Amino acid sequence: MIERLSKISKILMPYRWLSFVLLGVFLAVIIYVNLYLPLSEQNLYNLPCLLAIIWIAAFNVAIAIFDKAPVEPAEKQSFFARLKGRLTRFFYYIIVFGFIILTLAIILLSLRFLGILSRF
Repeated sequence: MIERLSKISKILMPYRWLSFVLLGVFLAVIIYVNLYLPLSEQNLYNLPCLLAIIWIAAFNVAIAIFDKAPVEPAEKQSFFARLKGRLTRFFYYIIVFGFIILTLAIILLSLRFLGILSRF
C-alpha cells in the first residue's frame, strides 16, 4: 500500500503547482466575498471555498509525505537496519490509517456542506 501511494505521489508531484494556484484562487474568492458581498450571501460562497481549501490541503500533505516513502528492507541488511526500516514503514502505515480517517472526515464534512448549500 505504501508503495502504491509513493508511486501515485511521484506521478502527481509535477501537478502540485496547480493545487497552489487553486488555493490562491479560493483564498482570493473568500477575501473578495467577505469584503464586497452582503453578509447574507457570504456563506453561499465561503463554504464551498473552505471545503475546497481543505481538500487541497489534504492533497498537498499526502503528496509531500508519501513522496519519499521507505522501501521494504532487504534481507542482506543488518538486523538494526532492517528494524529501522520496519519501524519506519510501521509509522507510515499509521500515517496511512490517519489519512484514511481524515479523508472519511472530509467526505462527511463535504456531505454536510452540500446539505447546507441545498437549502439556499
